[in-house]
Amino acid sequence: MSIDEIRNLEILDITYNFLTGSVPASLYNMSALTYLGMATNNLVGELPHNIGYTLPSIQTLIMQGNQFQGQIPTSLANTTNLQVINLRNNAFHGIVPSFGILPSLVDLNLGKNQLEAGDWSFLSSLTNCTQLVNLRLDANILQGVLPSVVAGLSKSIEVLLLRSNKISGTIPHEIEHLTGLKLLYMERNLLTGNLPESIGNLPNLFVLSLSQNKFSGQIPLSVGNLSQLSELYLQENSLSGPIPEALGDCKKLHILNLSCNSFNGSIPKELFTLSDLSEGLDLSHNQLSGEIPMEIGELINLGPLNISYNQLSGQIPSTLGQCVQLESLHMEGNRLHGRIPQSFVNLRGITVMDLSQNNLTGEIPEFLKLFKSMKLLNLSFNNLEGSVPRPRRGGGCGGRIPTATECLGAADGRARGPCPVSLVAGGGRRRGFGGSPTTSEIHVVRRRCGGWGPLLFQKRWGALGCRGGGGGRVVGSA
Repeated sequence: MSIDEIRNLEILDITYNFLTGSVPASLYNMSALTYLGMATNNLVGELPHNIGYTLPSIQTLIMQGNQFQGQIPTSLANTTNLQVINLRNNAFHGIVPSFGILPSLVDLNLGKNQLEAGDWSFLSSLTNCTQLVNLRLDANILQGVLPSVVAGLSKSIEVLLLRSNKISGTIPHEIEHLTGLKLLYMERNLLTGNLPESIGNLPNLFVLSLSQNKFSGQIPLSVGNLSQLSELYLQENSLSGPIPEALGDCKKLHILNLSCNSFNGSIPKELFTLSDLSEGLDLSHNQLSGEIPMEIGELINLGPLNISYNQLSGQIPSTLGQCVQLESLHMEGNRLHGRIPQSFVNLRGITVMDLSQNNLTGEIPEFLKLFKSMKLLNLSFNNLEGSVPRPRRGGGCGGRIPTATECLGAADGRARGPCPVSLVAGGGRRRGFGGSPTTSEIHVVRRRCGGWGPLLFQKRWGALGCRGGGGGRVVGSA
């Protein structure tokens, strides 16, 4: 409490500690303070209602990551030198105050509280803050229609976070006026309607995240104008129509997620010209059809690829083996046929490969046993033949794995006909059966007596045990 005796103290920063309890009232009376940082502690209590008068010189107020509660004092709007207000991740409630008379406000971060929008007049007032760069209001309980006045915010604004609220209505087409915008996060709301064509007029947009809303219609062709776009998230909406070829003009895309919509038609080969695409391409759970373009092999930097649960047909392109950076490959739930390409031998760094629920035929490739990083291999519900690959001792499956002969009791060790084979090695997910296998488990799924059932081989105390389940039966022993 004696800190307040330092009359000329201008900067007080006590962030990242383990301080508890309430803040001494006298600290809020230190009129010379220009910087007050208390973030990331365990402090409690309410802010004084007159804080804007008792800290007249304050420029930066950072109280993020505590347990402060109550309403945000409206008197903060009277601290005319205030540039940064960061009250993120607390328990403040009530309507967001109007800060429109703060001419120097640059950063307003009120995310992860329990704040409400009221009549959205606070947003109208912020249009007077001509220096505003960052506005974060995510993870509150803002609701109601997003007013078009949002487009009247400062042209200098670069970050707009409104995600995880209950905002409804459409994205105003006037959004194009925010030409300085770099990060736009509006996912997990109740937004509806079409994506505005004007969204393509944001030349500096780096991240566009609109997932988990109720958008419908097609992706506007203007999205191809977003030459700086690095991340695009549109998953879990009701978007439809073809995937626009114009996305191929977004040459700086690192991640593209269009999953869980109703896109149809073929996959445009232009997507596979995005050589910077490295962090993920997810087109799963749509209605895409046709063959996978051979150009897919141009995604030489891609890590995760998910095109599962569509209506894709034809063979798996051999060129996919050129994508040597692949970490995970999901192609399950399609209509693919033919053999597993020999070129897959080059995918030595892959950890997850799921080709299940297709019409694949031919031998299970012997080279799969060389994939030491593999955690999940699912080949079930196909028409594959051949012996179950036996990983080398000390590999990703925790040692020696029994062959099909040893546990399925087959005369020649072959899994023939329509009997699919699923291998799930350590750390992966046991799809369809729940739970997670240990590092020494492998599952072989075969149709036996009219039902599907896993045969679980589990290494325990140096011995191998065998048990059945799910309507199947154990044949033989190990």
